[in-house]
Amino acid sequence: MGRLIAALCLVMVGLMGPALALGRTDFDASKDPTTAIHRVIEQQLDAIKRDDAETAFALAAPNIRRAFKDPTTFMALVNKDYRAMRRWAAATFLDLRKFDGHCVQRVKLIDSKGAVSVANYAMIKAQNGEWWVAGVSMEDKAKDAKP
Repeated sequence: MGRLIAALCLVMVGLMGPALALGRTDFDASKDPTTAIHRVIEQQLDAIKRDDAETAFALAAPNIRRAFKDPTTFMALVNKDYRAMRRWAAATFLDLRKFDGHCVQRVKLIDSKGAVSVANYAMIKAQNGEWWVAGVSMEDKAKDAKP
């Protein structure tokens, strides 16, 4: 299972790197996915903070749900590798980048001691129009986390 998780993380980081470099931030207001994407991320962050594994897992894309099989396994990874998502006291949406029908939303997370982390949320849109979290990678250095 550990190798599967590591491989999945490498795939998501590999997909997200070009997205951040090639992404656009000039959205047509009539087609702008920002509000819907923010709502999903807010719901997932809130669920993770409350230890609501069922809700957090339900907001993940089908590929993530298949890889982790159940909410408990999913939350175990969050607890192990994404601690900033569990301990946040304040969250700020930074830039949203769009590419080939996908989006990457940067989110600045600040914990109660003032430590800053930045999460890159890869988002995909389902055929029914709903947005799902397709993966999250944490930036190594968050000192440039400007809105």
